[in-house]
Amino acid sequence: RQVKRDKNHVEVIDEMRRCGVWVDEIFEPLDTLCSYQGYIALVEIKVSDKTEQFTKKQIEYIATAPFPVIIAKSGAEAVEALKNRSQVTTTQKTRLLAMLLRTPKDKYTSLDIRKILQTG
Repeated sequence: RQVKRDKNHVEVIDEMRRCGVWVDEIFEPLDTLCSYQGYIALVEIKVSDKTEQFTKKQIEYIATAPFPVIIAKSGAEAVEALKNRSQVTTTQKTRLLAMLLRTPKDKYTSLDIRKILQTG
């Protein structure tokens, strides 16, 4: 099965590895499984392009995953989140699920998701 990579995927992976992050490209359900100094998280790579989309399956996974999930537009952003042990919060996960219920569709734009994630 062929996987779809975001435009900046290779660049982000390379930058994370240069910074000492262990990266396994798993692509399903999210792009990567990463470890940095004992902190393990799934990292979904997205471009900062407003047309970039999340699938319904990705959002459901992010919203229900019982472990840390990070959404990053750059390697530096991913590394910073791993260093700070940042992740999508429980409140943000609840908002994502509410969005799925309110406006069911197959794909959601990054702009839809970023609005939810920027309001802690």
